[in-house]
Amino acid sequence: TTGVCIMEVVEELDAGGVYASAEISVGESTKDELLSSLTELGADLLVRVLRGGVVSAVPQTGETTYARKINPAEGMIDWSDDAESIARQVRALRAYTSVAGRRLLVIAAERHDVGGGGIAGDCDEDAVVTCGKGSLRLVRVQPEGRAPLDAGEWRRGVRGDVRLGTENH
Repeated sequence: TTGVCIMEVVEELDAGGVYASAEISVGESTKDELLSSLTELGADLLVRVLRGGVVSAVPQTGETTYARKINPAEGMIDWSDDAESIARQVRALRAYTSVAGRRLLVIAAERHDVGGGGIAGDCDEDAVVTCGKGSLRLVRVQPEGRAPLDAGEWRRGVRGDVRLGTENH
């Protein structure tokens, strides 16, 4: 789960009281879908708090947790990982790989554990990529310097065998 809080603003980190909070399930949502859902949830919650009048904020309890900044390198896909881990990476981060030395953002992908194996990173004609365990079907990608497009359309435009994650092919 994840959620939003309407909080009292104070100078200290995570020290202000909480006026209201709400949660939603993360499920299979992408980062963009979650951002949209949380934005709507937060706006609705703020309107409810403001319409209900200012009440006393409930003090926060527990230890302060600092979340470090995500390094862009954490988005680089290692195709020897299992398909489920890579699918989560695609949903959560700005995930990318490379093809012939050019970056390819993987905007959306889904598990596709049908068919044979192959070398991790092999991408077939249907944009299904072999992973260390299982496989993923690429749904939406963005080649370097181009607009996002359907992964099948991208794959049909790339001639020959495609091996993802290779800098020089």
